[in-house]
Amino acid sequence: MFTFQAYPMPSLIAMSVDFFWPFVVSLVALCAILFVSLTHFRRFHRRIISLQRQLQFWVDHQDALMGSSTPVAVGSGMVALVGTTKESLTVASDKILYIASESNYVRVVYVDENGEKCKMLRQTMKEMAVTLAPHTHIVRCHRAFMVNLRQIDHVESVGGSMMVSLKHSASHIPVSRAYISVIRQQVVS
Repeated sequence: MFTFQAYPMPSLIAMSVDFFWPFVVSLVALCAILFVSLTHFRRFHRRIISLQRQLQFWVDHQDALMGSSTPVAVGSGMVALVGTTKESLTVASDKILYIASESNYVRVVYVDENGEKCKMLRQTMKEMAVTLAPHTHIVRCHRAFMVNLRQIDHVESVGGSMMVSLKHSASHIPVSRAYISVIRQQVVS
């Protein structure tokens, strides 16, 4: 009589379970790393495109600012505001009334021959503050507002807060407690 003796061999199912879960965990970790890397790359890529557009704007307008038939003096106070999209605004810094932050955009309110105008640019308030740093008469007065000190008509104190009224606008701009001393000092001097 012939007897069959079974040797203890691991089953195919048991082997696949032993290799399956470490493989799944490694795959999930790899996907998470790829997602974070792609997110950072997209953010970096958008910033590079923004800087390229700003550089292109300056290159395109260099002739207009430096070599036009009506040359603009270096100290004339012209400022070119460029957003991360193709939107841009070139205006005399004295004509800017205020700048308000609206999420990822800033609303630049300025005066021209026809009265008060508004332009939306895709740029953060922090980037706008860096751009306008050479123009010391445009200062931050609130986390969401910058104001032109030369356009202030009068300052109103209500309770513990302060509001600024502008010459060519019916708007009242809030001044936060952190900036009250700076605004008072600048307006008085």
